[in-house]
Amino acid sequence: MANEVVAPGNALERSLEIAGELAAYPQAAMRTDKQAAMMGSGRTLEEGLRIECEVGQSAMMSRDLAEGLAAFAEQRPGNFVND
Repeated sequence: MANEVVAPGNALERSLEIAGELAAYPQAAMRTDKQAAMMGSGRTLEEGLRIECEVGQSAMMSRDLAEGLAAFAEQRPGNFVND
């Protein structure tokens, strides 16, 4: 799977930029997104949405949810504690 094409010789630099962006996201949400994607692979849409809902509940209970909502409303980067 690819989501971006870069000029020859720029792949490592761009990969590190993307990794840095992903590392700045709330890690509880990143874990549950990855888990839902892995568990939902090859399933129907209905099953995939059920799985996403089930595994996403833990991220909804984190302190980072409130911070993410506040950061979005205030149009600023989030300051996540990754609990």
